[in-house]
This record gives sequence, C-alpha cells and structure tokens, in this order.
Amino acid sequence: MTKDVIEKVICSVFENPDLTDKQRDFCLHYICCFNATKSYQKAYGCNYAQANAHGARLLINGSIKSEIQKLMQIRSECLLIGPEDIFQLFMEIAFADITDIVSFNSDGVYLKDSEDVDGRLISEIALTDNGIKVKLLDRMKALQWLSDHMDLGTSEQRARIDKLNAEIDGKNIESELFENDGFIEALGLNDGK
Repeated sequence: MTKDVIEKVICSVFENPDLTDKQRDFCLHYICCFNATKSYQKAYGCNYAQANAHGARLLINGSIKSEIQKLMQIRSECLLIGPEDIFQLFMEIAFADITDIVSFNSDGVYLKDSEDVDGRLISEIALTDNGIKVKLLDRMKALQWLSDHMDLGTSEQRARIDKLNAEIDGKNIESELFENDGFIEALGLNDGK
C-alpha cells in the first residue's frame, strides 16, 4: 500500500469508536494479509492455536466486519484501478507483438532498451547457449479471459478487440488462400503431396 492509502486506513480505523485498540490492530493487519489467524496473533500477541481459535470469530463481529469492508473500500478507491484497467491489460497481453520487445535480423536477436519495453507483457527473459530467450505472457489465456469478460470493457475497448479480431481473421484467410492455391502442385514441385 502507498503512504496515502496507509494514512487514510489508519485514520479510518482510529476514528471508529466501536472498536478496542486490539480490534483496530486486528483490522489493520487483516487488510494487509487477509489471514484472520495471523492478524489475531499479531494484534493479540498470542500463540498460533489461540489465534486460530479466535481469529475467524472476529471476522463475524459486526463492528469489525463493517470496519474491514470500509478499509477495503478505501484501499480500492486509492488504488484507482477499475475493471476497464484490468480489461486493458489483458488486451495488451493478448495482442502483444514480440517486435515490441526485441529486434532481429540475420545477425541475431537483440533486446530493446528497457525504457522502450512494457515489462508487464514479459513472462521470461533468459540467456541461453543459443542466445536470448524471450517469452511473452500467455496470449491464449488472455484471449480467453477477454472473451469471458467482454462486459467489463468499455465500448471503445470492445470495438478495438473486434477490429483486431477482424484483422487477424483477414490474415488467416489470406494465408490459407496462399497455402492452398495449388500453385506448387501446378509446378510439379511437390510430387502431388
């Protein structure tokens, strides 16, 4: 969490008159780790067995439950990230182009400068015996996520996906026509295979 988020969260929890100091401490720990046992252990200074027995019970306490929901809302608002931002990232993953990361020619493959590359799209970079290995995040998983969550995208994002899909479909049709046009067979270069 950023400094601003931490300040807002702390102010909120200490302004709640319905909580004890230990309950406030529990709430603060809980929104960081989302583990009732660990949060109880830190707030109450007890052993694991006691924390395991009592931590979950605090989550059903009305005042604590309400405060945790309020703190999570503050945290969410301060992050300033919405469904359309997540949708955008999945679009970038799905339609990433390896030439945005590397350049290549007959002499080899070269990484572009890090300030020119969106590192969020890279899953792995490794130096191998054969040169540089660059792996982008899984495009197919991103496409599947996008198709499952089209309702989260803005109308502009959905239109861009439709346009990109049409371009991809057009390229696939062109490559199928080229591969299956019979030119090679007409020249007799593949022995009819």
